[in-house]
Amino acid sequence: MTLREVFIGMELPPLVLPGITRKTLALFAGASGDHQPTHIDIDAAHAKGREDVIAHGMLMMAYLGRLLTDWVPQERIKSYQARFVAMTPVHAVPTCRGRVIAIVDGLATVELSISLADGTTVVRAEAVVDIREPAASRQAAPGAASVPAPSTPPLLIERQGSFAAGGTVLRHPGRYDSTRAGPKGQTLHGDHAFAVYQVPVGARKHPLVFVHGNGQFSKTWQTTPDGREGFQNIFLRRGFATYLVDSPRRGAAGRSTEPAILTPAPDDQFWFDTFRVGRWPDYFDGVQFPRGPEVLDQYFRQMTPNTGPFDLKVVSDAMAALFDQVGPAVLVSHSQGGGVGWFTAMKSAQVRGIVSYEPGSNFPFPEGEVPAPLASAAGPFAAVGVPREAFLQLTRIPIILFYGDFIPEAPTPHVGQDQWRVRLAMARRWVEAVNRHGGDASLVCLPDVGLHGNTHFPFSDLNNVAVADEMSKFLAAKGLDQ
Repeated sequence: MTLREVFIGMELPPLVLPGITRKTLALFAGASGDHQPTHIDIDAAHAKGREDVIAHGMLMMAYLGRLLTDWVPQERIKSYQARFVAMTPVHAVPTCRGRVIAIVDGLATVELSISLADGTTVVRAEAVVDIREPAASRQAAPGAASVPAPSTPPLLIERQGSFAAGGTVLRHPGRYDSTRAGPKGQTLHGDHAFAVYQVPVGARKHPLVFVHGNGQFSKTWQTTPDGREGFQNIFLRRGFATYLVDSPRRGAAGRSTEPAILTPAPDDQFWFDTFRVGRWPDYFDGVQFPRGPEVLDQYFRQMTPNTGPFDLKVVSDAMAALFDQVGPAVLVSHSQGGGVGWFTAMKSAQVRGIVSYEPGSNFPFPEGEVPAPLASAAGPFAAVGVPREAFLQLTRIPIILFYGDFIPEAPTPHVGQDQWRVRLAMARRWVEAVNRHGGDASLVCLPDVGLHGNTHFPFSDLNNVAVADEMSKFLAAKGLDQ
């Protein structure tokens, strides 16, 4: 493994270990000399208020050491330190993961973790690895080739495809004449959603249906701007079928039944600020956004226009039709897609849970309970009222909202940040309203769980695997990962 083969964001091949048995713990106790009763004596565990014995911390560190030495020779590991964040019970099935987060002077810093089947992270660690080429390799004959080791194992896909869902048909009066041009007697099929899906071998019960935000399309969930795996691949690797949606009048679902005028207007810097990468041209300190002109070029090219006016009813109708075709599934939304998700779930009982990243529009409250608009540097931000019975549909499924970093607590004149201050405030009121009516909604600010520096796109930031781990915890806790 050399400097030419390693890159920032590169993921080590995951190490999935067999379940930790009592025999494993007894053998490790004998080999290590660590015979503490808490690891091998169930009565001692009960005395400490635990249900059963727990694994040795040094055993978990050894597993991460094995992950590293499966990747590079031991002599290349210059430092290795770990922090235990949760206990590992007997019978747990650990998965070790690693990702390169920095490369300086030929030394790669690798972020390591161990998570369990329910999504709980039990160990976080960091190692520094020497990836400089040996002198003998640097003097090799010109043209000598090296074959890079794969950074991730292959994905096994059982089936894949695409389809349109919902929509409407316009019909022009008259009779179609194949010898004449013109609209008479012709139809236009539009305002549908379009989905691309992949189903991995041995897929879990509930697929994940991903819907994008404003100015975006399904690319949101695919390869990150710097070339790493996005949530599509991350969750395929975790056993979920994925459906990536282009909503009506956007992306591959661009056939609109309403006219629109598309006028090119330079606005890249506005989106840089609005998506909280920084304040153009400066990045926020500690931001988890990958840097470089090539990355920004890819990032800005994710933007795409509406081919017709955004219509929440049109979009949520198409999404409900899509869920009718997919069946019971979890809806994963982003930004403007948050509002789409709420209204889709009010129309379709096939939505079994919602994970929403930084929802920023159309928070529905029962009529008569709609809070006053909130003032911001971007203008007032308002919620919407819906019939009580429709709102109660949202109390029947588990919902979680995630927000990133750099959201101010006090008003600021910087439009890009201040609009998220009031959106987060409205989200908190909405979660409280859902729970007040007997629902199961929660809101997580990622810095509160130790994930700092995230932008408006946490699922494509440098720490997107850790962000995915938080989503996996939610799915496991709500029984949606079976």
